[in-house]
Amino acid sequence: MMRKLLLSTLLAFMSAWAIGQNAWINELHYDNAGTDVDEFIEVAIENAGNYTLSDFEVYLYNGNNGGNYNVKALDVYTEGTTTNGITLYYYLYPVNGI
Repeated sequence: MMRKLLLSTLLAFMSAWAIGQNAWINELHYDNAGTDVDEFIEVAIENAGNYTLSDFEVYLYNGNNGGNYNVKALDVYTEGTTTNGITLYYYLYPVNGI
């Protein structure tokens, strides 16, 4: 009985924690015909005030070899609009940055 209670409690805790993670890459622009300009990544976070932005990181990786070539924590992103509790953050990369 104790084992079932412990397992049930653990599963409930893990489910609540997993549901509470509400951040995602919302939009990105990474390629143009010709010179790459205005490349950006936009991240959306629900209830952003509940989090420390530096805990979120976006890694850029090479699709050919899987290696990372850039990482930015969300605290260097620019805060955009907030609608219905969802705040958008974006980072504009330099030419050929992505």
